[in-house]
Amino acid sequence: MDTKFKIIISGTSHELQCGTDEYSPESIYEFKAFIKEICHQNKVRCVVEEMSGEGLSDRGVNNTVAFEIAKDLSIEHYYTDLTSKHLIDLYMHIDSYMLREPTNELKISKRDLLHKNLLDPVRERYWLANIIFLNIWPTLFICGSEHVENMKALITSLKYGPVCSFVKY
Repeated sequence: MDTKFKIIISGTSHELQCGTDEYSPESIYEFKAFIKEICHQNKVRCVVEEMSGEGLSDRGVNNTVAFEIAKDLSIEHYYTDLTSKHLIDLYMHIDSYMLREPTNELKISKRDLLHKNLLDPVRERYWLANIIFLNIWPTLFICGSEHVENMKALITSLKYGPVCSFVKY
């Protein structure tokens, strides 16, 4: 394992990540403190987030909580996610396949499995490729909490590390 690289993963909800009204000001303040502490303890030089301009717009914000923290701490910040067109294309392939399946509980279960085992891994590899391309270490990666374990396993399997993870909310 190459110790030059260090990726810290923080999983959270996208609404908290964006500081939306769904969370109280106290919760957002706690999240800010949590991210700042991770950055200070790990001497983070770059923050990368599972987010896009479209995702920000959908949540009615211009930037995320971590963007503001990175700006305050004078560290690099990047958003990474596939475009909505790419995501729609991927989902449409799954949906068109699913139309051929009989409608029942098995169909719903199979669709969930395809999303979890096919679409999410494509996105997760895309995010990690962008992190590796940036080549700024240590990096804090903020993503949806459902991706934390997959990202940790992926990073470890590629011998990028050390990797540590946290889930907040």
